[in-house]
Amino acid sequence: WTTVRGLPSMDAIHIILAIAAATFAAAVTFGKANAAPMDPAAINAASFTGQQLPEGQSPLAVRLQVLLDRAGASPGVIDGYSGDNVEKAIRGFEQVNGIDVDGLIDPLVWDTLQAMGSEVIVSYTITEDDPSGLSAPLPDDYA
Repeated sequence: WTTVRGLPSMDAIHIILAIAAATFAAAVTFGKANAAPMDPAAINAASFTGQQLPEGQSPLAVRLQVLLDRAGASPGVIDGYSGDNVEKAIRGFEQVNGIDVDGLIDPLVWDTLQAMGSEVIVSYTITEDDPSGLSAPLPDDYA
């Protein structure tokens, strides 16, 4: 490497930055290529099979988060990632439902959540009546 006063030259810095950016882009692309599909059908079909939630984002985590939220045990942002908030929500759900509290998804927790509904993502078309009555009409002199 060419150096100026012991520091790498700008060309060397640009090369290092380009290599870092390419490495990051490859890692992101590889991660997305190996990720489970995150579409409504995959989320609605996701099922607990006895294994804990996978690392990263998954349709099962989305489904679990929606079901916990519907049950009043908010997992925080519904983003498909398991973590501390999901564990806390499971703990809360277990406690409210008289299930031994451990914060882990298990067949009893899953079956109890399933009783709350099957599809978690559905298609809905907004109608003209949906927003009616949400607020008072604007005054005529409103500028």
